[in-house]
Order: sequence, then structure tokens, then C-alpha cells
Amino acid sequence: MNTNKNAWEKALSAVKTALAAVKAEKWKIYREYTQSYQLYCIRGKIDVSRFSDSDEISVTVYSDSEGGMGSSTFRAFAPYDRDELTKKAADALGRARLISDKPYPVSEKTRIRGSACGDAANYTPAQLAEKAFEAAESVSPRPGCTVNAMEIFAEKKVRAVLTSDGADCEESSCRVFVEAIPTCTTSERSVELYKTHYLTGTNFGSLKRAAESWLCEAELRCKAMIPAVKPRCPVVFRAEEFAEILAALAADSDFSAVYAGSNRYSKGDLLSPGGKCPLTVTLKGAADGCADGKLFDDDAVKYRDVTIIENGKVAAYHGSLRFASYLGCKATGKSPCIQAKAGFSATEQLTEGALTVYSMSGIQVDVYGDYIGGEVRLGVMREGGKLTPVTGISISGKLSEVLGTLILSREVTTLAGYRGPAYVRADKMEIF
Repeated sequence: MNTNKNAWEKALSAVKTALAAVKAEKWKIYREYTQSYQLYCIRGKIDVSRFSDSDEISVTVYSDSEGGMGSSTFRAFAPYDRDELTKKAADALGRARLISDKPYPVSEKTRIRGSACGDAANYTPAQLAEKAFEAAESVSPRPGCTVNAMEIFAEKKVRAVLTSDGADCEESSCRVFVEAIPTCTTSERSVELYKTHYLTGTNFGSLKRAAESWLCEAELRCKAMIPAVKPRCPVVFRAEEFAEILAALAADSDFSAVYAGSNRYSKGDLLSPGGKCPLTVTLKGAADGCADGKLFDDDAVKYRDVTIIENGKVAAYHGSLRFASYLGCKATGKSPCIQAKAGFSATEQLTEGALTVYSMSGIQVDVYGDYIGGEVRLGVMREGGKLTPVTGISISGKLSEVLGTLILSREVTTLAGYRGPAYVRADKMEIF
């Protein structure tokens, strides 16, 4: 990949000169250089294609004052005029001096070089985008259902962090992001959905499977009716909603929440009464197949795996360098990936006699308030193998009680920042 090295060296020289001119002794320079090939597709045909590249550089300066520390950030743009950068640096340093936070390290003294591209490194962004288009368009048709519009973004990216504390980190990554509008039309109604899919590497088969599921879901949504009698049964979450539940639990054990005293659970606490919660959850910099995987965070902290929940018990805290230093702990980095241990149940067993949630208006998870719920836009009842799509219902429950009833599928799936059970069954939820 062309990393635009000459422009980066020019920018780095100009920024460092500006920082030296204003006597900024503590600083951090963050860079993201992206090459992107984009396809805009309508009804199975490529309407527009284009290539773009961007080089985004942000600079954070820090100021020490009596008993405190402040910071402020500015952006650096080409052609990197040194007078303009010096003024920006001076203004940022002035703003930083108005802040008096508890002092913390700027970064770890780390040198990292690496790539998360895998086999995608052998392809240009244009080739990745075109192969993604071919995969998405190879799905078997469904009567009245089609992917009406689709946008494909194939990216190769370089991230870099340099600091006055001696950090020097750089990594490259590749990923494909797809936005799609699957539609389904019958004589009675027409629906359209908004769907996204991330893939890393060249696993284009995952995109084909995703596109097939979009059409299936659009067809179900077209047939969905408000049930005459509200179901009284378990609820099955798919990975999308379950990942949000885990993200909320992870946020509760973040160093920042612990430092502020806003966490509900402390280390060693059980997530549910009686210790019946089966969850084991690990935060990672990169998980197999996750497009959000990275080697280090924005503070040049090298990610390390940390199991925050083990067999339903809070096992560890985690988070950034700043709040780790406040608590006297070792930083784990702001981990972009969540990995949950799978269960032992077959998907058919989990979904039988239950309401499987296909889409929500946004699941609401309040760990501190002990609540979980939201509006279900599409759910599917499965009874004796018969599928009945429903809509116009909501679900709610007490989070700690629901967590104690979870049954995890042995089938594993991968999202941008999640790897774990594809389906999770929960009891003690009201459907109304």
C-alpha cells in the first residue's frame, strides 16, 4: 500500500517545528491515511465508482500547571504551512493552560509496527470492492424482494501515533464496509430496510450470506402482523443486540466508570442473583474476523486481552492509560473487540417456542438502572418449525434477572467488533 510517506514526513517536520516554536514539551501526533474505492449501486448495477484518499492529522498538546494538567487538540492540513501551524499550536497550548485535570501519562513508550490486512493485502481497494459487489449480487432471488441500492467502501488505512514520551506506533489495516437497502413488495405493502456489513480479509462468502439474510428479513417484515394476543415466551436475541448488551456491561467495568464511582458492579460481583449467568467475556484488540481489530489505541497502548467477566462474575477492570494511572492499574487500551464464549445449544433448540428478535428500534440497556428493553420492529415466533413474523411489540425486563437465564448458542458469528454466540435465549422478559 502507498502510505503517502513523503507527505507524512513533510507534515511531521512542520508540526514538530511548530511545537518546538511554542515550547510545547508534551504532545501527541495522530495520523490516519486512508485509500478508499467506493461503488454506488442501484438494482444490481454499478452506477458510480470513485477513488479517494485522505490524510487526517490531529495534534494534542499538554500543559502542566500547579497541581494540574490540561490538553487541547488541533488539526493539521496540507500544505502544512509552518506559520499557520505555529499559531494553531500556540492557541491550543493557551487553551490547555485553562484546564486543570489530575496529571496522567501522555502515552506508553512503545514502538509497534504491524498489519491487520491478512490476505486482503494482495488486493487493491478497487479489486476488493468489485469482489464484494460480485458476492452481494450472487444471491438467489426471492419473489418481490431485491437489494434496491447498495454502497460499497473498500479501504486500506494506515494509523500512526507519535508522542513526546517516545511512542512510535504504526499499523496498516484493510476492510470492506457495505450499506444496503433491501426491499420487498407485495400486492398489499412494501418495505425497505437499512443493513450494514463489515468484512476483513477476503471472506466474501460472509457478505453473500448476509445479503441472503437481508432479503429473507425483508420478506418476513413484509408479512409481519401485530399479534392479536401478546406472546408469553422466551426471547432470543441475535448477535447484533447481544453485542450491545455486552458493550453496556463492558462500559460498567471501564476504569473511567470505576474512577467516577458510576459502576454498578465491582470486581468479584455476580451479574445475576444466585450466580446463574453463563457469560465469559474477553476484550481484545483484535478478534478473528472482526473488522474493527487494531494493534494499539490512540494513546499508543498495545492492546492486551482482558477477561472482564468469567462465568457470570466481574473478573477485571479495563480501559485507557489515563484512568488506569488514576487507579494505579495497568492500562489495557480502549479495546475495540468483544469476544464472548459460546454455549452448547443448537440454534433450532434455542429458537423453538420463542420470539427471535430480528430488528429493534434500538435496544435499551441500563446497567446501573437494571433495565433492558425496547421496541421490536420484527420478531419471528417459531412453533413446531412454523415461522410467524410479528411486529408492533415491545420487550422489557430486569437486566440482572435476565442475565441469569441466558442460554448461549454453540453457533458463532462475527460482527465488526464482536465474536461470539450467534443467538442467545433469555427468559423473564415481558412482551407487550
